Amino acid sequence: MEIASIVSFDPDYAHAHPPFAKSSLATDISSTVTRELLRRLPVPDYQGASVSACHHRIWTRAAGLDLEIRSNRAIEAEIRTEFPMILFTVEAVGGEISVAPKHTRGASRPFGPLTVLQAGTAVSVRGKAKRFRQFLLQFDGATLSAQDDALDLAVAFQPRFMFSDAGLSRLCLLLADECHNPHPMGRLYSDSLTLSLLLTLSRARSSAAKSSGGLAPWQMRRLDDYADANLAEDISLDSLARMVGISRSHFGRAFKQTKGQCPFEWLRAKRVERAKELLLEGVLPVAEVAIATGFADQSHLTRAFCRLVGEPPASWRRARWDGLVPDDDGDSGRRMAC
Repeated sequence: MEIASIVSFDPDYAHAHPPFAKSSLATDISSTVTRELLRRLPVPDYQGASVSACHHRIWTRAAGLDLEIRSNRAIEAEIRTEFPMILFTVEAVGGEISVAPKHTRGASRPFGPLTVLQAGTAVSVRGKAKRFRQFLLQFDGATLSAQDDALDLAVAFQPRFMFSDAGLSRLCLLLADECHNPHPMGRLYSDSLTLSLLLTLSRARSSAAKSSGGLAPWQMRRLDDYADANLAEDISLDSLARMVGISRSHFGRAFKQTKGQCPFEWLRAKRVERAKELLLEGVLPVAEVAIATGFADQSHLTRAFCRLVGEPPASWRRARWDGLVPDDDGDSGRRMAC
């Protein structure tokens, strides 16, 4: 891949970081300073193409990279992001460009210019176009985590590939243009656009989730896998909601509509089932089984076990081991009260 030039510069960023003087932003992409400036938002390596222009700016909540690419053959690039990102294909002249998860084969036909990526995501950009323009907008997770509760970030950055949204596209285009033609209001204008984009994305996804009612099968699979792998941990409602990319307030309602029980009851039942497995193994005493399955102590496990199974765990195990395994309280003949 060949890069022709870097043509933008953020004076506010340079003022806060003295090593990034304007003279350092030369047209040579190989310079150490330029590579460091682009480190957090690297230029993708478009195989079979050349980048004719690259405009980069850093704002309060995000960094933007506006790229113009030219090619006469098939194009392929891998984009990896350490932070949440929106990838916007501004235009594709003489062809089409697709974005898909890294290991996807035979990606579906493109149908929208927007892709939302979670932190730690790798995607493939493929296609053929004589000229196309892509805008990469990467968000600072540490700054966003301190934002107002109106920003439902778990919802906003739920992965979504190649979709259309006129409002989001317009905001992305304004930010892309801001990279190489800054507004007179500078950072205030750009930060306002970024916040508007986040609010729009968050609310659009929340509305979509609410309109669908319950949870999708893939969401329940993700919850099951997460809970099964972390039963010994203190699993919060927030962590479950984040796993499926919806707000905490909506998660409880959607979960109950899907499973017919609240998340607490579902998780308690999973823990009791896992406790049964450990009890039948006959290796751990009941107190240790309780800790291994996420209960606070043996009494906590006993109460849950009695409620769901109808008898205490030690008695339940004794009945199935035909008296070969004594109760943990040392009394093989006394039945504990439920």
